[in-house]
Amino acid sequence: MFYFVKICRSKNTPLILITFTLLSLALISRYDGKQAEPAIAVQAITGVLEVKQTTWRIDGDQLRFQGYLKTDQYQGEVVVRYTINSEIEKEELLSTVPSFLSVEGELESPRSQTNYNQFDYQLYLKRQQITSIFQSRQLSTVQAPYSFFSREYPIDSLRQIIMTYCDRTFKQHTSSYIKALIFGDRRELSEDVTSAFKNLGIVHLLSISGLHVSLIIVIVDKLLTKMTVTRESNRLILLILLPVFGFAAGFGVSVFRAVIQTWVMCMSDLKKWSFSSLDCWSVAFVLALLINPTILFSIGFQLSYSMSFLIIFLSQLPIFTQSTKLKQFILLNFILFAASIPILSFHYYEFSVGVLLLNWLYIPFVSYLLMPGLLVLFFLSPVLSLIDGVFFIEQIVEMLLILMEKLTAIIDESLSLTFISGRLSATVIIAWIGLMVVALIVLESRKSSLYLISITAMLVILIYSNRFSPFGKIVMLDVGQGDSILIKEPYNRGNYLIDTGGTIQWGEKDDWQLRDNQFSLGSDVVLPVLKGFGINKLDAVIITHAHFDHYGALADIADEFPIDKLIINQFTYSNEAFKSELMNVTDQSIPIVIIDKNTQKNLPKNLKLIGDQWRDDANLNNQSMVLIGKYGKLIWLFTGDIEEKRESSILSEYPHLQADVLKVSHHGSATSTHAAFLEQVDPEYTLISVGGKNRFGHPDDGTISRLDEHNSVNYRTDTDGSILYTYTDNTWVNRWLNKKGSFKTIIK
Repeated sequence: MFYFVKICRSKNTPLILITFTLLSLALISRYDGKQAEPAIAVQAITGVLEVKQTTWRIDGDQLRFQGYLKTDQYQGEVVVRYTINSEIEKEELLSTVPSFLSVEGELESPRSQTNYNQFDYQLYLKRQQITSIFQSRQLSTVQAPYSFFSREYPIDSLRQIIMTYCDRTFKQHTSSYIKALIFGDRRELSEDVTSAFKNLGIVHLLSISGLHVSLIIVIVDKLLTKMTVTRESNRLILLILLPVFGFAAGFGVSVFRAVIQTWVMCMSDLKKWSFSSLDCWSVAFVLALLINPTILFSIGFQLSYSMSFLIIFLSQLPIFTQSTKLKQFILLNFILFAASIPILSFHYYEFSVGVLLLNWLYIPFVSYLLMPGLLVLFFLSPVLSLIDGVFFIEQIVEMLLILMEKLTAIIDESLSLTFISGRLSATVIIAWIGLMVVALIVLESRKSSLYLISITAMLVILIYSNRFSPFGKIVMLDVGQGDSILIKEPYNRGNYLIDTGGTIQWGEKDDWQLRDNQFSLGSDVVLPVLKGFGINKLDAVIITHAHFDHYGALADIADEFPIDKLIINQFTYSNEAFKSELMNVTDQSIPIVIIDKNTQKNLPKNLKLIGDQWRDDANLNNQSMVLIGKYGKLIWLFTGDIEEKRESSILSEYPHLQADVLKVSHHGSATSTHAAFLEQVDPEYTLISVGGKNRFGHPDDGTISRLDEHNSVNYRTDTDGSILYTYTDNTWVNRWLNKKGSFKTIIK
C-alpha cells in the first residue's frame, strides 16, 4: 500500500500507467481459471498428464516431477511420484523427458506439518497453488493431445530444450553449473557441494540470483557499448532481451525482480522518464505480489527484496557515497548480513557467519572469472564447436569449478561457521528491525561508536533469546510408530532427549534403487525441532530400551549434532542389535553411561530412575528404563514400553507412585496401562506416541476406554501431532501459563 500511495503522489504519469497496467495483467493472469482445485481425499485417477519438464527428477528408484492433470475427475497442477520398477526402466526415464504421459494412480492430499519447526510441505505446495499429490502406479509416454499454444507449460518445454542442449554439448559437471548459474536449474548440483555452500552461508552463489542477472546485464551492456551501439538502441535491445532471458531462467523470485526492475529502468531511460531505482524496485515488488500474494512468505522473496531495497537505500546515503570502495563493501556486507539474520533464523533456525568472511573472496571469483567463463562457453558454443574451441574453454571452466569446490570443502571441514539461533519470535524480529533502523540513523549522524557497540550488544542478546529463554519445554515429537521426547530446561540449564524414534526399513535395495535424498527421521524431523527451539547441543540422550523405534535415529542425530553423553541401562548395553547400531555413529567418543538404581547421579538433575528389581531378560519392552521428574508444577512419568507385568512390579515396590502426566507405555497397546496401574498413578494428562494407521493397531481400543473412564486429558501424536508443554521457574508466570493452557498441540 505504501508503494501505491508513493507512486500516485509522485504525479509521475508514466510510472502510474506502467504500474496499473502491470497490475491489471497480473490480475488477469491470477484469475484465468487455472487455479488448482481444493485438496481431496484419496481418489483413483486415470488420464493424460502434461509434464513440467524442468522439474523432472530421478533419485534412486523414485521419479518426481510437477505436472498438469486434466481429467473428468480432477483438473489442476499436481506433484507426481512414481516408484521405478527396474534398472532398465530407470535408464529409459533418464534418457528422455516426455511432454505428456498416460497415467494411472491415486490422488491424495499432501500431509500437513505434524511437528513444531518441521518443514510444512502442504503449506509449501499450497503457496504454489498445488493442493494434491499424484501417486502414479503406471505411466507411459503419449503424443501431445493438443497444440503447443494450448499447453499449460509451453515456455517450460522451451527451457527443457536449452537444458537438453547443455547436457549434449558439455560435460556433466560443467553442464550442471551452466544450468544452475545461468538458467536457475539446480537439480544436478552435487548434494555435498550444495551442503558445503549452505554451511558457509554462500549457497545463493550456486543458483541464479539478482547478482548473476545484474552481472549478465552489465556484460551485455558493455558489449553493446563496445560495438558502438547508441544508448537508445542499447536500451531497446535490453527491453527485448530481458523478458526472453527471464523466461529462459524460469522467472524465479530474484530473476523476476532483477529483470522487471531493469526493464522498467530501461524504459524510463528510453522514454526520458525520471524513474528512480526505488521506483523501479517498487514496480517489481507490487507486480510480484499481485501475481502471487503468497510469495510474500517465501524466504527467496523476503531475502531478495529486502536486500535489494537496502542496497538501493544505502547507496543514496552520504556515509556510503563518500566512502572508499573497500569501506563501502565492508559496510554493505555487515548491514546486509545483520538484516538477513531474522529472515534466515525464522526459516532455517540458523545462519552462517561465513558470509561475512567469504563474500570478499567468492563474489569476485564468481563475478569476474566463473560467470564470464560460463557465459562465453554457452553462448559461443555453436561457433566454438566448429573450431574445437569448446574443449579448450571448458577445460579452463572445469578447473575453476574444481578449485571452487575443493576450497569450499576444505573451509567447510575446517571451520564451524553456523550459529543455531532458533526461530526468532515476532517480538524479537520487530525489536531487531527497530535496532537496525536506529543503527542506520547513528551511522548517518556519525555519532559516537559507543552507540553502535550498545546496539550490537542488544542484537547479540536477541540472537540468544531462544537458547536462554526463561521458558522450559517438554515436547513429545511425532516420530510415527516410535518414541522421542525432548526436555529443554529454562535458561539453557539442560537439553535432553528421551529416545530418538526410528523408522524400520523393510528389505534390501540394489545400488540403482538407493536415493541421495532418502527421508531421515533424525535429519528431517528431530533436528529441525531441536534447532527451532534454539538448542545447539544435547546434554544427554537417554535410550529407554533396545527397540529400533526408540533408538533408530541416534546415528543420524549424533552425526549432525553434539551429544555430551548417552545414557542407557545394562539391558540395552548388552543388546547386540543396539551395539551394532552404535557402530554407525561417526563420533565414537561420545561417553556411554550405564545407569542403575545406585548411579542415579548421572541422570539429569530433575529426573529419577524407578529402580524396581526387574530381571526379565526375554521381554525387551519390560527392560525399559522408567523415569520420573518434576517440571514446572507437574510430575512426569516416562514409562518407555513397559507392559502389565512390569507395571505390577513397579507398583509393588512403589505403592504410592503418582504423577500428573503419564507417558502411556508401548504406544497404547493392549498389554500396557492396566487398570490398577492407571488408578494408582492417577494422571491428569496422558500422552501417547503412536503412528497413524500403524500395522499393530495401536492404540488399543481397550486402553483408550480405560483412559476415557479415568477422565484424564488424553493427547496422541497420530491425531494431535507433536505435543508441547511449556513451563517456567517463576511461580507467577506459571500461574499465567496454567490459565492459558500449559499444553498445546501442533494440530489444533
